[in-house]
Amino acid sequence: MTTRDETTETFWDLLADVGRLQAKLSETFVAWAQANEANARAFQRNAETLQLMVEIGRRAEQSMQFLADPMQAMGTPSAAAAGDPFARFWEAWRAAAESRNPSHSERRQ
Repeated sequence: MTTRDETTETFWDLLADVGRLQAKLSETFVAWAQANEANARAFQRNAETLQLMVEIGRRAEQSMQFLADPMQAMGTPSAAAAGDPFARFWEAWRAAAESRNPSHSERRQ
């Protein structure tokens, strides 16, 4: 048999304990929420940094293309596609020589 002198936990005592535990748990949840918010902000900044890296990379690639072949970068046909300067000179000279001396080109064929 129980006496009134014994300490027994009542429903209200248990409810008070649950309230204290929930208060501590809510502090933990708040700390986790703050940590997750900081992580989300870091991910956003990382995404912004990656976008800047892409933009800089594309601009650097365009700059390198301009340095490698300025005519193509400006939208004109590439000098490399037309052949080297000596080959173009040779073809122009040969065409001029053949136009001055048509019998020479007939002998070659």
